[in-house]
Amino acid sequence: MSNLGDLQSLASSITAVASPFRNYLNDLYEKYRSLDEDTVADYIPELALAKPEWFGVCGYNRRTDI
Repeated sequence: MSNLGDLQSLASSITAVASPFRNYLNDLYEKYRSLDEDTVADYIPELALAKPEWFGVCGYNRRTDI
């Protein structure tokens, strides 16, 4: 069994393959990360813990399934 150091070394050597979707998400992040126009939703306790500087997206398909 490998130790934690070996696992970290392996994980750091893996590079992700760029995909059109990942590039699109990066573009969205660059475009919208400076927006500071609203407040964090607090009607659900877990949402109230979110930090305003976090970036999130929500997607849906043509049937509007989230």
